[in-house]
This record gives sequence, C-alpha cells and structure tokens, in this order.
Amino acid sequence: MVVQTALAHLRAYQVHSAPLRFRSPLASTDQSHLWRPPAKGTLKCNIDASYQPGSAEGRIACIYRYDQGRLTDVYTNRVQVHSAFEAELQALTYALHHLIDRRLHRGLLELETDCLNLVEIIKGHRQPPWELRSLVDEAAALLVDFPNLTLQHCYRDANLPADWAARAHNSFSAHDSFSYLPQALLDLVLVDASLSGCNISLS
Repeated sequence: MVVQTALAHLRAYQVHSAPLRFRSPLASTDQSHLWRPPAKGTLKCNIDASYQPGSAEGRIACIYRYDQGRLTDVYTNRVQVHSAFEAELQALTYALHHLIDRRLHRGLLELETDCLNLVEIIKGHRQPPWELRSLVDEAAALLVDFPNLTLQHCYRDANLPADWAARAHNSFSAHDSFSYLPQALLDLVLVDASLSGCNISLS
C-alpha cells in the first residue's frame, strides 16, 4: 500500500513536470534509467539545480543515501548564478563542502548528476566556459580531498528526488528531521528504492 501511494505521487509529479520531457521510469525497461543504490558501505549523493533563464538566482539540492536506498541527509540552498550550468556547478561545490563539513569526504562516495556537461568538464574532457573557470578550479581543488569519490552522469529519470528538492527549496527546510520533510520527496525516494529492488522503510 505504501509503495502504491508513492507511485501515485510519482505519476502526479510527472504530470506536473511535463515540460521536463523525461521518460517515466515506470514505463522503462532500461535499468540505466533507474536510480541504483551504491555498494554497501558507500554513500551516494545525487545533486541537481533549478534555474529560471534571465534571473540571477538558482536553487540546488543534494540527496544522500546509503545502500538499500536509505536516506541519510537532504541539503538545499539558494545560490546567485546567471546560467543553468553555473547552477549545476554550484550544486557540485556545495555538495562537496557539505560532505567536508560532515567529515565524510574520506569515505567511499558516489556523486551523481544528470548534467553530462558538468561531468565532462570536471573530468577534463571538455573546456569550461571562460567566465566559470574559477568555479571549476574551486571544484577541482575540493576534489583533491576526496580520494574515494566517483563522479558520474545519470539520466534525469534517476535523479528525481534531487530535481524535486531543488525546485521546492522555498517550501521546506532541508535541515528538519525526516519526519518534517515533504511527503512527496519521501515518496520519490521510496519509489527509487522500490524500483531498484531495495527493501526500505522511511517510517
């Protein structure tokens, strides 16, 4: 019953987020379009950003989960940016700072983003926009302190909780206990875990 309710919330999310044009993971048989739990003992962080063209502000979100899809932390913030890519880059740097503040940066870590451009630039496969080179350099300097971190791209379908949290930053406090997090966000986390074969309870 809990999973059915969560799936209903996911369908409602997809209807209201139609402009995103992502494929529904419910209809996909491609496992690469689903969120995958990390290996046991590894912390996985999904990041995303929201930006309205023409504005000077974006919103970012980081969703932290261990194996079996267990939610451990949610972090959102408002950032001063002038492009969608700058917002994605800020999501990365804020996630890294947050991990350092929690003294988790030396552990086994997976960091996922649905921004392929960000992954390719950080890995040196593409050149960053000249006006953002200082931010890229900052991220690169931070990553030196992460000996066991893997940065990888994921499909947007596999990044829905981070996407939702970035868009909803103004409507909840990400630093509250989980019992005060929006049910819609908890449902998206539950759907991720359920579709990936995890046995999870958020109660």
